[in-house]
Order: sequence, then structure tokens, then C-alpha cells
Amino acid sequence: MKKKILVFMCLVLCYISIFAENLHLFKYNNKYGYINDKKDIVIKPQYDSAEVFYDDYAIVGLINENEKCLYSLINKKNEIVDEKLKNTSTFYDLGNGWFYSNFERFLYNVEYKNKADIGNSKVNGINNPTEKYLISLGSKYMCSNGTIIPIKFNNYIKTYPMVNGVAFAVDKDWNQVLIDIEGNVVVKDVFDCASEFSEGFMSISTKNDSGYINNKGEYIIHCSFEPNFHEFWPPGINYPFKEGVAVPQVDYKVYKMYDNKGKEIMSETKFNYCSYCSDGLILCQKEENGKFGYLNKKGKQEINFIFDSASDFYNGYAQVVYQGKDAVIDKKGNLYYSEDIINSNKKSSLNVK
Repeated sequence: MKKKILVFMCLVLCYISIFAENLHLFKYNNKYGYINDKKDIVIKPQYDSAEVFYDDYAIVGLINENEKCLYSLINKKNEIVDEKLKNTSTFYDLGNGWFYSNFERFLYNVEYKNKADIGNSKVNGINNPTEKYLISLGSKYMCSNGTIIPIKFNNYIKTYPMVNGVAFAVDKDWNQVLIDIEGNVVVKDVFDCASEFSEGFMSISTKNDSGYINNKGEYIIHCSFEPNFHEFWPPGINYPFKEGVAVPQVDYKVYKMYDNKGKEIMSETKFNYCSYCSDGLILCQKEENGKFGYLNKKGKQEINFIFDSASDFYNGYAQVVYQGKDAVIDKKGNLYYSEDIINSNKKSSLNVK
């Protein structure tokens, strides 16, 4: 009996350890797999597309015989989470446990294991939120537990996610505004804005001003914005606050950095591209040579601009291509070539700080 209990406890501890360890995406021979912190291969490179693990789940894709990529949701043991989440045409992580397929027309919550068919409803705004968040389904909102909240107003033809009680909406006369849960206008005459609030702020441009507002519609930061992509309506200036800082494009290929107190951390600096802050670092691309590197939250260079391509950091690691070779780097600047990882060489090839 004691042996059975001991075996059972060992299995439980093994199961917990598998799901507790961080897994990091890496690429080898155009296939994606996952390694742990020790650079051991946990999931062999086998996927044609893959995303990082968020909350123990990752979206992966395989190209079929018709050259179409189909997506599934896996756990850290490389198991399909649910047959309903296997081989879908599209798959997005909405955050708060929700996943969305806009072709198959369903939402699925991994925490509650419930699938919600949404018919012709359109899910707007996808940005992995972590705050109090309601998914917009056009004529209704949905909580993370699947509870439907009917919209108490019918004068809006399009609504975006409601974060901390405020959402972007378009009324029947094509006026763009911010509204509360009752449909009351919080901010009118919206020219452009982000898809939703992030860390209590939203980038916005109105008839008379532009900058970052709180959910009361009060300006915390005044600045200009250059749209980062163009649609017939917002979001075109989606520059969210992440980890206490925002890096908006204020002019063509010109970026600034602000903290959440409104202080300018980095003055106007030329880059081809700047991402948002992730794991304390901001991925940027130099204008003069097209190389990628990383800034810290003080706006200073943290990792050299030497990469052909690169990803955001997550859980301490990022994917990069250096001198034409796939690799991963850690936040200390240690670089590990994917080929070395495959061959069980766990030593860093060089330091890129």
C-alpha cells in the first residue's frame, strides 16, 4: 500500500513539475518546438507555426496536404487540450482563458471548458488583456465565465471590448465614441484610438486633442500619434501601456517612451519599428541598418542591434536570427543556436550585450 501511495505521489509531482516549468519557443529547420530553462528539448520541432505558452497553453499550426495551415491548442505535454480545439482554420488567444475561431465561429474558455457558438457575431479587438474584460459580440457582451450580458442600448452598430467599464463604439450615424456599460458617451468626437484600454490607459485622437486618457476620459499624456496600421475606423493607433511604459510612434518612424505617470522617458528617436514592453525589454528595429535589438524601460540599449529578425521576450527568452542562423537568447544576452540545442550543446555561443 505504501509503495502504491509513493508511486502515486511521484506521478503527481512529475505531472506538477511538467506544467510548472517554463517552456520557450525555438525554431530549427523551419519547424517550431519548445525547450525548458535548462535548454532541454521538451517538445521536438514539428510545427509549421507556433506561439509562446500563455497560462500553460500554446497555439500551434500544421500545414496540410492542401497547403493550408490548421491550428490546435496544446498543453505542455504536447497534448491537444480538447478535440473541439483541433485543426481549426483560425485561432486567437483573447486572454482570460478565452480562445476564438472566427471561421468556425466559436469561443472556448479553457478554465470553464465551455464552448460558445457565436453565429454571425463578430469578436472585435484581440490584445491578450489581463484586466476586467468583457468580450464584445456585437449585440451583447460575454464575461470570462461565459455569462452573457445583453447590451442595454441599440444605437451602436459596432462595439469593441469593454475594459474596466469603457469601450470604443460606432453609432448608427457613424460617430465614433467611447461608452460605458449603460451606453452613455464618455468621450465623443473620436477620430482614432486603440482597440481597448491597457493598464488603465488608452491612446486616442479626437477632434481637439490626442494622447493617453484614463477610463474617465481625462488626458494623462498629451502627444501626437502616427497610425501603425490603417482601417476604415479604429484601432489605428494601438500603442498600449505594458509593464508601466508605452512606446508610441509619434511621427513617421519616430518613437517616444512614456511611463504611467506621464513622464517622457525617451525623447523622439528614429526606428523602423518598436514593439511594446515585454519582460522588461522593448524589441526595436534600427532605421539605418534594419537590425533588431532591445531597449530597457529607461529607453537605453540593453541588447545590441545585430539580429536579422527577433521576437518579444517572454519568460526570459526570445527567438532571434543571427547571421542567418536560428537561435534563442536570454535576458543576460547569452545566445544559443538552435542547431546546438538539437545536438544537446547547452553552452552559450556568445554574449550579445
